[in-house]
Amino acid sequence: MPNMSNNRPAEQRFIENAARLLIPWGVPQTAARLYGYLLLCAEPVSLDRITADLEISKSSASVAARLLEAYRLAQRHGERGSKRALYAVSDNYEGMLSEQNRLLDALADLMKNST
Repeated sequence: MPNMSNNRPAEQRFIENAARLLIPWGVPQTAARLYGYLLLCAEPVSLDRITADLEISKSSASVAARLLEAYRLAQRHGERGSKRALYAVSDNYEGMLSEQNRLLDALADLMKNST
């Protein structure tokens, strides 16, 4: 993992523990593991690095990263002179909860209006 090779077992435990906390909230396992990984990264990382470090396919990493963006838990960063995207954790740790609350409010309104 980026600049973390000396503590790999501890980092893997952290990633898995972060995933265990997010999965009950409806976050798919790959996205939950990616979020834990991004929390450990000091700077934005590429999909290529993510796939190598988490040992997942590039398509799985891409889908997970886009989901974390939708939950506002991750941010995509551009790289000058390249189309390659880099990902990092968002400063908005409440983004997922805010988005879920918004969806629940919309569902409640729909239910009220259908009766």
